[in-house]
Amino acid sequence: MKPADPKDRNPPSVGVVYRSIGEFTCAFSNNESVLALLIEILLRSDRAGAILVFGTLNTTRARIDLLRRLARARLVREPELLKETEGLLSAFEKATRLRNDILHAMYVYDINEKTIVETQAMRIDERRATVSYGKSRPMDGARIAAIGREVEKLNTWNRSMWTHISKITAAIETKMSVGESEPANVVGEGHDLRS
Repeated sequence: MKPADPKDRNPPSVGVVYRSIGEFTCAFSNNESVLALLIEILLRSDRAGAILVFGTLNTTRARIDLLRRLARARLVREPELLKETEGLLSAFEKATRLRNDILHAMYVYDINEKTIVETQAMRIDERRATVSYGKSRPMDGARIAAIGREVEKLNTWNRSMWTHISKITAAIETKMSVGESEPANVVGEGHDLRS
């Protein structure tokens, strides 16, 4: 299929929309699995333990919050690595907006033209005395192109995160091999959270 023309205001075919949503969903899910690996490393856990924690935290936001806290505790003496971790987590967090926009929407079809003409967000908006739901957004070339750009960002994020994970792993292994521990004030007044 040819790439979407961002200037095209006509609704793309259903197949183009499905393909774009599928590519985005696969890229996003693949990156979430990288978050599970990061949980494993920062918790100093095994894969089963990390997957249990990952699955128990049932939102991407909760997983990212955990990773931020773990990074602040484990990388306290690695300020550049911590800053890079924060940046990567923030970048991934931005992708959740599009994920929510795509996956938590009603799709309005034009059956005669075999197109999806718009989406309507499944979000309740309460303001003063009114209750409304779902902002409608057209499904056109510009929107498909935006989804494609987000897929590219996710793919770039994935490559960056794998490189970053190797740096974190090396930093933590170095710290463990020299018997270094986190400062007491990171885990609380003398309460060591390590096992």
